[in-house]
Amino acid sequence: MSDDGHGHVRPRADGMRARCGGPAICSDCAAEAARLGVAYPLLPPKPEPDLSKLTIPQLLPAIRERKDIVLAMTVDGNRADARAVFACVDELARRLT
Repeated sequence: MSDDGHGHVRPRADGMRARCGGPAICSDCAAEAARLGVAYPLLPPKPEPDLSKLTIPQLLPAIRERKDIVLAMTVDGNRADARAVFACVDELARRLT
């Protein structure tokens, strides 16, 4: 044990841990885990909502939340195309509420 590192991959002698989130989100901790060959669990994936049971007004926020999917649907991840999709979603939400 030593007093270097953030304390998530290897325990520190002083028992402290940095409030960095560990290897799942901290590049220093991830580098330390890779350097030491430590397999560290990543953040669990967010459960996908069952969109089949949602009404259109309930579905629209889910579409906005999943920007990665909208970007994937656009040509080559073009952000201008994604903004157009979001504008349509927002307009549809405005008309339905």
